[in-house]
Amino acid sequence: MMALIVLTEREPVKAIETLIRRCAYVLIPLSILFIKYYPHLGRTYDEWGGATVYTGVTTYKNILGLLCMVFGLFFICRLCLEWTRKHEFNKRIDVIFTILLLSMNQWLLWTADSKTPLLSLMLGILVVAGLGYPNVRQHVGGYIVASIVVFAVIQLSFNVTENLILGAGRDTTLTGRTELWPVLLNMVVNPWIGHGFESFWLGERLKTLWAAYYFKPNEAHNGYIDIYLNLGWVGLFFIVGLIFSCYRKIRKSLMLSSDPGRTETIDFGGFGLGYLAAFVIYNVTEAGFRSLSFVFLTFLIIAIDYPQPRTVMSQS
Repeated sequence: MMALIVLTEREPVKAIETLIRRCAYVLIPLSILFIKYYPHLGRTYDEWGGATVYTGVTTYKNILGLLCMVFGLFFICRLCLEWTRKHEFNKRIDVIFTILLLSMNQWLLWTADSKTPLLSLMLGILVVAGLGYPNVRQHVGGYIVASIVVFAVIQLSFNVTENLILGAGRDTTLTGRTELWPVLLNMVVNPWIGHGFESFWLGERLKTLWAAYYFKPNEAHNGYIDIYLNLGWVGLFFIVGLIFSCYRKIRKSLMLSSDPGRTETIDFGGFGLGYLAAFVIYNVTEAGFRSLSFVFLTFLIIAIDYPQPRTVMSQS
């Protein structure tokens, strides 16, 4: 419903821009204010180790990291479009203001120390940068397939993911996630339809897991495994179809966004593909396919293809 409210505006792309921009103008400075000067609002402490956790306007550091991931990708796309369309790039006040907000956003992301949103944002920026080349934009499908093949070869040869994880300051178990996943998969009774929508983390299964793990898990910390636990292979099939459908919609937006006559201040096609790549990677270590998740709401805004009503000209 929230996504449709935005998409049914007369100019949906401008409505999305306005929504993200206004949220950023409020939440980014307010988060910095809370963290630096109101610690009882912007900080909390780790339940087991007592370390300081910076949350800003949110309730947990990972949610703050997600906000920064969306805002950061949005401002990067806006700067890229201004660079390609405007000759007086360095003289525009709004661009300088965007750079200032982007700097504040990056400070928050580093302060929150949320690695998954950070790595997802880096991937999204790489995608946006690649789309700056017209040949890549026109043949984006082929470049995606080639990138996946190249990454697979590098991974098999050098195990690059382990190096990335260690470089990000995390252990190879992803803070215990890889040890939890096989336990969860062994608890599935029906692999085809799972345990029912949002039904796995209930009853005796939850009590068993909470008794076995001190951190009391209530999600698999992997969006695809979470879907499998609840909806089985059928659910995974539909999720893959949803992602592919979102990609097809973005391909159309890429052609429209490259039109120099358009007045939007963001390359929505580039933002959409960058966010889709970040969202797919984000779900490897976090559960993002949840109806009340901020990251899933943003995905829906990008994925839903709402046909605009045609204007009928009356003849007198």
